[in-house]
Amino acid sequence: MAEIFVIRLADGAQVSWLPIDTTGARSGSVEHGPLSVAAEKVGDRRVVILAPANRVLLTSVNLPIRNAAKLRQALPFALEEQVAEDLDRLHFSSGRRTGSGAVPVAIVRREDLEGWLAQLSEVGIEPAALYAEHGSMPKSPTASVWMLEHDTCLARQPGEPPITIEGDSVDDFLVFADPRQDQGESERASHLTVYLGADERRQYEADLESLRESLVSLDVKLLPDGTLPHLAAGAVSDPGVNLLQGPYAPSTGMEKMWRPWRAAAALLLALVVITIGRQAIELSRLKSVDAELDAAMEQVFKGAMPDVQRIVNPRRQMETRLAAIRAARGGSEAPFLQSLEALSQAIGAAPGSRVDSLSFRAGIMEVKLTAPSVDSLDSIQRSVEASGSLEAAILSANPRGDAVEGRIQLTVPGA
Repeated sequence: MAEIFVIRLADGAQVSWLPIDTTGARSGSVEHGPLSVAAEKVGDRRVVILAPANRVLLTSVNLPIRNAAKLRQALPFALEEQVAEDLDRLHFSSGRRTGSGAVPVAIVRREDLEGWLAQLSEVGIEPAALYAEHGSMPKSPTASVWMLEHDTCLARQPGEPPITIEGDSVDDFLVFADPRQDQGESERASHLTVYLGADERRQYEADLESLRESLVSLDVKLLPDGTLPHLAAGAVSDPGVNLLQGPYAPSTGMEKMWRPWRAAAALLLALVVITIGRQAIELSRLKSVDAELDAAMEQVFKGAMPDVQRIVNPRRQMETRLAAIRAARGGSEAPFLQSLEALSQAIGAAPGSRVDSLSFRAGIMEVKLTAPSVDSLDSIQRSVEASGSLEAAILSANPRGDAVEGRIQLTVPGA
């Protein structure tokens, strides 16, 4: 049977804990110590936290809202008159609607709740639920219930939310939780059940016995191990309002599975972004080169066929013209196309260069061009020869202002 590890927080550094099964039966003993020690003993158990009663207000409200999220949004305004603090500093949680239509509500300072969660997180505890300890105390439909511990009384009257009373005598507790207050109308409120430890029994026994005569019944139950076993059992069998709602809700199973992979996923995403970025840059560079080659080819085309006014696809138009010339003369256009292709690639690789005119005869192409410098002219000559299928020679190179006007001869070997 699965176990639940119940930890009871306190205002000091010490906490109490107790492992129980799903029926509320103890599967270990009550222990006390620092929260870090409790964390070492959690194991794979589900963790339930009990918060100090004096830090949480339990109440109820009647609202005809069924949606849980919208109900939580409406709670601060519906209960504004019951709290004395700024609503923005408070966290409101709702429980399951009762048969009468009332919705149980737990109110806690955000500062307190976040402080508890920070302490738990620091020692590696992620709670499945966090309840106010007095919300888990025993209740009875026919009797008032008190749980006495030190100078605190957790009191629950029939049909009412539990409250916390600070005092050092039974008379102090009777001011806010007198089981005799409705005695004139009904005997239900004149029954009292008191849970207390050995120390509390010695402290309050005389006052309780003096109260017995004015009650229909008084049932005193001694708790040898303190109140935690009863509170822990109540948190399982009849849990109160879970404070971990809204922004404080625990992680889902999917979130827990995803958490260890977040760093790896972030690295993978970064790699994908870098890869796509590099490919985009390379694509942009290739488009720029392609545009330069198209511009160089267009320059060559204009120099070779100045009579053509509309240029759509220089390569296709030139192939069509050469095919027509070949058909008329019975020659081959292969050397010309070979020379033209090598020239266009060389011009494209030399920014700022342009073809002014060209002629082709008997396998020899002479090109008149303008380049930014002699080095650019030399680069074009070497680029043509690098194709391995042509020979190139610079026939002339004459300065013209900031540019150089040159003539290059491209020869098909054997021509």
